[in-house]
Amino acid sequence: MRLLNLVLLTGLLSWGAVTVPRTSSSAVKAPADKEAMAREIFEHLVEARGDSRVPKPHFVFSSIKDKGAKASGGTITLEEAAYDVCASFGEDTETALAGLLAHELIHYYEKHEWEEGFISTVKGAERSQARDLSQAVKEDLDAFKKDEIEADYMGGFLAYMAGYNVSNVMPEVLEGIYRAYNLPDTLSKYPPLDQRKAIATETHQQLSQLVDAFDMANLLAGLQAYDEAATYYQFILEQFQSREMYNNAGVVYTLAAMPYFKKETLKYIYPVELDLNSRLKSQTRDVGTEKALREDHLQEAIIYFERAAHLDSNYPRAWLNLACAHTLMGQSLEEISGADQLELASDHYLEAGLHARKTIRLAEKTGDTHIRANAYILLGILAELEGKPGEVAANFDKGSESELASLNKTILKEGALPKLKAADPAPDGFMMEEQINELSLDDFRNTNLEWDRELTIGSGRNRLKLQSRSTGMDQSTILMHSVNRGRKYLLVQRTGDGYTGETAWELKRGAGREEIEDAYRSPDYLLPVSNGLWMIYDKQQIIFQLENKQLKRWYVFRKEL
Repeated sequence: MRLLNLVLLTGLLSWGAVTVPRTSSSAVKAPADKEAMAREIFEHLVEARGDSRVPKPHFVFSSIKDKGAKASGGTITLEEAAYDVCASFGEDTETALAGLLAHELIHYYEKHEWEEGFISTVKGAERSQARDLSQAVKEDLDAFKKDEIEADYMGGFLAYMAGYNVSNVMPEVLEGIYRAYNLPDTLSKYPPLDQRKAIATETHQQLSQLVDAFDMANLLAGLQAYDEAATYYQFILEQFQSREMYNNAGVVYTLAAMPYFKKETLKYIYPVELDLNSRLKSQTRDVGTEKALREDHLQEAIIYFERAAHLDSNYPRAWLNLACAHTLMGQSLEEISGADQLELASDHYLEAGLHARKTIRLAEKTGDTHIRANAYILLGILAELEGKPGEVAANFDKGSESELASLNKTILKEGALPKLKAADPAPDGFMMEEQINELSLDDFRNTNLEWDRELTIGSGRNRLKLQSRSTGMDQSTILMHSVNRGRKYLLVQRTGDGYTGETAWELKRGAGREEIEDAYRSPDYLLPVSNGLWMIYDKQQIIFQLENKQLKRWYVFRKEL
């Protein structure tokens, strides 16, 4: 097995929840099978939301044909008739179900308590009630539209985080349910069907923009442009709060702080780093003047990790990352020592130890051996910082299931990072042009594109602009991130879920890691994420995204960061 030039460490960035394997929807399913499939999707959506402050809603699969799907009290109900509508979408059955259930989950989490269901029939109203009903409907319509837009928008992003690209499926789902339930296009308590479909379509554009920002944040984090990645995460958090998003923002702030330490301060490899190779470079910054900046970054990281843990106190990643941030803050305070600074550093080490041990307990409950091992790695680092040399190696041994264990044990023994083998050379003639939909990024760079979507964050010289354009139905998307009027940029072409083409070295969706390495040799570094693995080839300017050990999509990029 090849050693990596840049060794990716632990995958503490979260790229959404687990993607549900696609199953065949063409066969007629028994009610029990339908319920099992819907419940699995429901569980993935709840996991992606990651908010344990609110009791988990109950899921009910009902044979009664009444309202399609509804959030009522603490229950999300999906009717079999609504399931059958989603099943009529064939290969998109799971996507349609995810869109429908995510919509109702947002009603639940956002406390849209007046909402009585995805559809609601008003039957048998007496004449004497008509005037009151008419007035109530008029007053509720504005609130309804607001809540429906929020449920479509946030529900779409929740589904995306869970691995379902609902895209613009909701108008078709609405149409199908109205027809299946024999409803007139106009119901007394709701806007007409065409308006409801228009609401869903309106939110598709906003949702697409949010998904673009999420993808760009992930790409920038993977390419180590941490400050800009953090800005995108902050923007997303203004729209959608989840434990993973808070965690990701905290990780990039932590990573942004690390280059501002003296090289000798960060002796060991932390279970939050992405890139070992950068640690081998000489420290050229004026660390004394940058101390305040790194501590500002670490304080931001601590706040974000605490928010992630507040959303879900049983989320071990947040506790481990919080422990890492406290450890680094202690080291920052010690680097320019004074009696008061040393006392504060000791307090941070104490906090870090408590959080690391909490991580171990949580990881043991869930069987997450990787997180547990990394928590022991951090306890080993803390043992040396707290003057307990006898406990360093013992903790590293307990963390033997982490890839960091042997590296840190080498540092403990030899006092320095092990030498890393350079990545395998690229095959002869590799630099032939990558094309997606028979177009290369150089083609786009030489074209004045008309963008489909444009997002601006901030103002002045640090203003970020994100532009995107689809190049074919579900085939590929062009993303352009730029700062300071293009002086810094990242231009990316991303394959879509429906892309059937090949890479320059004849790889298709579904290829495995060994096939990729046979064609492209060792990546510059790996990025394990919560739903798979990224293989990043910085020199060749291509990133492969694997899910369930198979190539799902790839990104071709050009950058000046």
